[in-house]
Parts: sequence; structure tokens; C-alpha cells
Amino acid sequence: MKIVHFIVICFVALVRVKCAQPRPLNGGEEDKTPPQILRSSPQNLSTGFEGHVLAMEFDEYVQIKSLNSELVVSPPLTYPIEYKIKGKRVFFEIRDTLKPNTTYNFNFGNAIVDLNENNPLDSNLFVVSTGTTLDSGQIYGTVKDAYTLKPVKNATVILHNAIDDSAIYNGNPTYITKTDGQGTYQLKYLTPADYQIFVLEAPGADYRYLPQTNIGFYHENVNPAVDHKIDFVLFTEEDTSQYLSKDFSRDYFSFVLGFHSNLKAPNFKIQPDTVKYIIEEIKQDSFKFWIKGDKDVDSVNVIVQDDLGFLDTVDINISDRKKFYKQLKKRKRTKSPLSIKLNTSNNVHHYFDTLKLNFGRPPIKWNTDSMLFVHGKDTVSVQDLFKSDQLTMDLPTAKRGSPEEIRAMAINYKWESNQEYAFIFYSGAFTDIINQKNDTTVLKFKTNKFEDYGSFKFTVNVPEYDGPLLLEILDQKDNFVRDYKIKSGDVITHDLAIPGKYKVRLILDENNNKKWDTGNLLDQTQPEQIVYYNGLIEIRSNWDMEETWNVQIK
Repeated sequence: MKIVHFIVICFVALVRVKCAQPRPLNGGEEDKTPPQILRSSPQNLSTGFEGHVLAMEFDEYVQIKSLNSELVVSPPLTYPIEYKIKGKRVFFEIRDTLKPNTTYNFNFGNAIVDLNENNPLDSNLFVVSTGTTLDSGQIYGTVKDAYTLKPVKNATVILHNAIDDSAIYNGNPTYITKTDGQGTYQLKYLTPADYQIFVLEAPGADYRYLPQTNIGFYHENVNPAVDHKIDFVLFTEEDTSQYLSKDFSRDYFSFVLGFHSNLKAPNFKIQPDTVKYIIEEIKQDSFKFWIKGDKDVDSVNVIVQDDLGFLDTVDINISDRKKFYKQLKKRKRTKSPLSIKLNTSNNVHHYFDTLKLNFGRPPIKWNTDSMLFVHGKDTVSVQDLFKSDQLTMDLPTAKRGSPEEIRAMAINYKWESNQEYAFIFYSGAFTDIINQKNDTTVLKFKTNKFEDYGSFKFTVNVPEYDGPLLLEILDQKDNFVRDYKIKSGDVITHDLAIPGKYKVRLILDENNNKKWDTGNLLDQTQPEQIVYYNGLIEIRSNWDMEETWNVQIK
């Protein structure tokens, strides 16, 4: 009986505990009203402040979230603000000794929110002065990425005394603020004086500039005695330091070298000198070395130097050849066939472009007797087309070059519209660098009708600039399509344009090097200006599009 009685008591207690659990109220509108300050000591926008505590009483219960990351105090403080909450009151303790005759801005961001809905404080700027007056200077504007022109949020705008030319490298600014979600900023209640102004996306300790981080600067000093609107573009300076950034071998017949920056006219020397190889320039800073022949190579030593004075040497362990064939054997295979693909899109070849065969490994031999060409219902040997000069193909034999030179083959033929074609490569038509051959491969493709394409005529006017321009066409995902080197007033005509929606970007190519150049803080050089066409250019099938773009530059 005692045991039964004990169980009953526990059950009743459990029911009472469960019944006492608070539950959210259902129904009713969500509270979107932000908390408001009923009273404070000192009052906002007051002068003669001599204390060390900001006391605020709110109209509802609040909580403090991420104070150290949300709160921006300007001029900056050395020590972080500490706080205590008592009921609806919050006490913020200032541990620094405040400067005399100085106006301080406390921007709380989204640190103060209500208890239930996380609505941030209605007015997050609290201002007090240790002097007899409030400073009234103001600087405001926007911050955008120099290349994409998209707004940069949470970037730090910094004011330094104009006297110290190296201030941005040393830190300890005079005033700071941060950009909002739209990339806009305001520096308010500033003391009239001459300042340098910068923007840092990721400042270091004491708001110092860290090399290779995004920075923006204004070319002259500013004095907020008169309101200033200053718009910034953020850029990363070109990193000219050089070192070997990667070296690895994943296959017994190749290895990769990567460098931190682009090499200028590089020269490679490989030991042992019995190793024969082809160099594929993936990029100007990345190279793939293909080792000729099906043989064991344990390691290689590479010496690299270029015309800029870079010199380095590296030892690379080459992947195990026997392991490669063991893995093939596990898959019940005795060979690794050479892959062949066409550079078509959805099996459509745009006949005004160059058709190319792309290979998985560099081919070194071919057998044209094992190749057929199909046009509609007609099939003919590639060898016969070669003899009649109707079709040409060039085996890539360059010792060094881009992927197009090493692992691609251009096919030249008088393609017709609205036709079906195919290539048949029988087994052994191609032999690659490790003496592997292709399996029988059938590559079908077709061409469109003339009516499937559109045309566009695009006129670009830049009244305030007469230098070289680079017009770039991008797809909707910002992938590069093509570019045009032009001048203001030029008309771009493209008669066989692939239908779609495109973005247009204009670069003021001041040094005429056919690319966008970033800025340099030490040289006081801003990045080359980019302007984006407002909206998309739509090209439709069997439709002529004509557009004039009058470009406004800053």
C-alpha cells in the first residue's frame, strides 16, 4: 500500500508540474512595436557629461544581444562597455576616461531588443558631450564593391586626423561608424577639423588597415564644418608577392604547380632530365605537367624562374603507377580510355563558332582511318575529307600552352544551318600521352536555323570620357560571354546572337590593357571605374534589337 500511495503522489505532482508549464498564447497580431526610452540619465543630446554610466529606462522589458559587436562608440573607446539590467532599466558602464570637450556617439545597432519579439530599439543613437556644446559636423554617403557595385554592409567608415599620413596603418581613429544593410553610412556630431577618411571591410586591431583586405579612400582631406556626401568603392590591392602556393600529384602521369601571383614568361627545368613532359597552362599562376609514357617516376625536382626575378625549387612525389593499375583491376578493367567530348551546348553547335574536340589527356597520335564523319544520311571517312580539304583538324602538339592548345582540337568545316552531324571515332583513333587509346565514341550534334538567332545593334556614348573602353557581355549568372574593345560613340553589331537575357558592363580601361585594374592606396590610385547597364538586354529569335546607352560617369 505504501508503494501504491507513493506512486499516486508522484503522478499527481507530475500532472501539476506539467499543468504549470507556461505555453505561448495563440492568436493575436505579432508585436512589432520597438522598445522606447522613457527617460535616461544623462538625457540624449545633453552636454556637460562628467559621469561614467548611461542609465536608460524603457517602456517594456528588454534584453541586450551581442553588445560588443553591435555597439559602435565614436570616438572609439579603449575598453568595452559593460552593462547591468534591473527590471526595465539598463545601466551601461563606461570604463574609459572620456576626453574633455568631446561629443560621443553611442550607436547601439541591434543590441537592445525587446524581450519577446526581438524588436530593436527605435532610435539606436545616443549622443552626449563632455563639453558645453554638441558638435554638429556630418559626413554621409554610400559604400559599394568596386567591381560588382553591390552595397557593402557592416563596413567600417573611419576618420583620422589629417596630420598623420600613416594613420590608417597605425590605427586608433578619431571617429568611426558602420554601414547599414543598404551600404549607407552617417558620421554625425563631428568636431570641425581636417580629416582623412577611409573605409575598411575587415579592419584589424585598433581599426588598422590589413594588406589584402578591402579598402576605400577619399583622395583629399575633408572638413565636416560643411556637410559632405562621399561615396566609396571598396577594392583589394593587387598582391604582387610571389611564392609556390601548391604542388601535388594525383596521377602517376601528371603533377600540378600553383603560384600565389601570375608568372611572367616562366621557365621550368625538371630533373631527372629523362622525364619528358608537356606543360598545360591552366592559368597564368597554375600549371599542369603531363609526363609522357607509361612508366614509373617516383619523384621530380622542378626549378622555376620568371622574368620578374622569381626563383624557386621544389621536390614532388609522383603518385604510384602500380596503385593506379591496381585500382583499375579492382573495377575489372585493364585500361583507362582516353575521353573525347565536343564543346557543344545541349548537342547544339553554333556554326559561326569553332567546333572543338576536348580530350581528358593530351593526345599525341591519331589514326584518321578510324574516323568517320556523318552529315545527315551521308557517312564519309575523315581521311577522304582531309584529302579534299573539306575538313581540317590540327593535332595539339605544342610543348606548352593553354588547355585549348594541349587538350583540344579545332575542327574547321563549312557548317550549314539546320543540319545534323556526327563524328564516329573507333577504338584507337587517338592515342594519348600515356599510350592509352579511346574507346569507340559517337558524338552527335546539330546546327540551328538562321531564324533561331537574333541580332543586336548597341551604341555606347560616354560624353565625359574619350579614352579606351571595354564592353563586356555577361549572362544572368555573371558568367563572361564576350567582350568588345571600343570608344565612345562606337556601334557594336552582332548579327547571329544567341537568344537570351544578358547583362552589360562597361570598364573605363584607362591604361588600355583590356582588363579591369584595381586601386592602390599608397599611389592614391582608385580602381578603374565600372558602369553596369540598368537592366537586361534581351535577344529574341528572329528579332532585331537596337539600343543606345548614354553612360553617366562620376
